[in-house]
Amino acid sequence: MNDIHALSGAYAVDALSDEERAGFEEHLEACPTCREEVDSLREAAALLPTTTETAPSPAVRAAVLASIAQVRPLPPLVAHGPENDAEASRSTGTVVPLRRHRFRTALVAAAAAVIVAGGVGVGISQLDDTDGTSQQADPEPTQDETEDEVQQVLTASDVQIVDASTTLPEGTEASVHWSPSLGKAVLVTDGMPAAPHGHLYELWYQNSAGDMVRAGLMPEGESNTVLLEGDGSGAKAVGITVEPAPHGSEEPSMPPVAFFALEDA
Repeated sequence: MNDIHALSGAYAVDALSDEERAGFEEHLEACPTCREEVDSLREAAALLPTTTETAPSPAVRAAVLASIAQVRPLPPLVAHGPENDAEASRSTGTVVPLRRHRFRTALVAAAAAVIVAGGVGVGISQLDDTDGTSQQADPEPTQDETEDEVQQVLTASDVQIVDASTTLPEGTEASVHWSPSLGKAVLVTDGMPAAPHGHLYELWYQNSAGDMVRAGLMPEGESNTVLLEGDGSGAKAVGITVEPAPHGSEEPSMPPVAFFALEDA
């Protein structure tokens, strides 16, 4: 087993096989971190019977199903302190890591997603934090604020899922989850090839006048869930272009490699 620590959530809700349960219980005897986490998750799981089952909208169910390919279990955090926060903040876009102190709420949300999705199991993605290169005057959002915004978009009652209208390489999947009422979009990618050497992927909103407005940089990696920066109210489309590293461009230097027409959603 590659990471037995990651079984704590499944163990807390009695979702392990007999063989896995026996092995994990043996591990618990020697791992106080997992014992503490199991206790906290059981407290969260105990809250589930108090929730009310509600039929989901087609958009919510689609958002849950679309995110399955992006999820993986989170191992326990065994160290705390400023040095860990500094290490977690080294990357290149606007994505946010889920923190252990928020995992209890996340467990309840994930279990609720199982109910509304008709029995489809859903985990919680671990995202990498980035410093970005936005030159906006407003303060940068905190990690928790950005994480909350991502969840608000993905679960918005009017969320629309838009596939790319351009042809991506075989095996690459990309979609934009767009909420007109919030004026925000989340890009979800899987199997995204690396940008050419010395370049990166930059994100854009296209406004009603046809102008492309900068919306942040994509972090490296094949799979990402990225909240676009800035106000997307009234946006007509979202685009991804290849731009020079490390800061991108003020305006697109070449045609988009992927284009998402929001007005057609």
